[in-house]
Amino acid sequence: LDDTELGFLANGFSAITIGDVPAGTGAVDVDSSTFQDSLTIVGGSIEVTELDAGSNAVTLTARTGAITDGGNAGTDIVGGTVSLVVMGSGNEIGVAGPVGGPSDPLEIDVATLLNASTTDGHITLENVAGNLPLGVLDAGAAMILLTAKDGAITDGNAGVGAANLAAAGGVNLMTTGTGSAIGTAALPIRIAIGSLSATTNDGGIFVSDSNAPGLIINNVLAKEGGSDPFVDANNHVAVNAAAPHAGTHDVSITAQGPIALNSGTAPDVVTLNSTTGAILDLNQSATD
Repeated sequence: LDDTELGFLANGFSAITIGDVPAGTGAVDVDSSTFQDSLTIVGGSIEVTELDAGSNAVTLTARTGAITDGGNAGTDIVGGTVSLVVMGSGNEIGVAGPVGGPSDPLEIDVATLLNASTTDGHITLENVAGNLPLGVLDAGAAMILLTAKDGAITDGNAGVGAANLAAAGGVNLMTTGTGSAIGTAALPIRIAIGSLSATTNDGGIFVSDSNAPGLIINNVLAKEGGSDPFVDANNHVAVNAAAPHAGTHDVSITAQGPIALNSGTAPDVVTLNSTTGAILDLNQSATD
């Protein structure tokens, strides 16, 4: 469908479905398309860029391939509740890239809720502006990599239902901008994962893990105003080297099983709680 043909889809549909829902296998390329109603697109693989559904729901399902960025001209998906589903084993949402190498996240602007699932394929997403409200994201045995630009990462399901993030391969979370916490003390991000890495630019980190075998904390860093916490000349933890002062942001991580800790840093308080196991030193050579 080109822009002229899409223009015939006048506002007022209860929903729009493009593709063969039970059996579609063809490649789908979505480029600079605007919709005024809730949208479902189904195909084998999906390349998408500049799909704008306003505040309406968007569901993309790739039955045999991946969902990837179709270009870098603008935000790939704008929607209210955005749901991304990849059915083929090992196929990704976005591109995680090699270890230490560049990734190519799917760029999204989610207003209400983000849901995503793969069958053991990585999920790599970047919310381009504002808070990122998580529904349920499940990468199976793979990893989830999320960035919220100029906003926080929140539990969009308000503590109800399945874990926000399930990924045996681990999770890497990052925020930028001011007021950019990950979870809150009242509503931590609920996870069921193998390992956690998380960095905020200006906010605390609040996570609750339900993975029974335990949680590896690779590196968790809560900054304040973009400043890393440091130990000042008086042996106090401070932020802002130009005008040192005590910070206020906390890190709080609760796990059902044992915790293996590499590094956890906060301007104020770090709290680790293993409800059924031990808290272990993972690096044994540096300050945790």
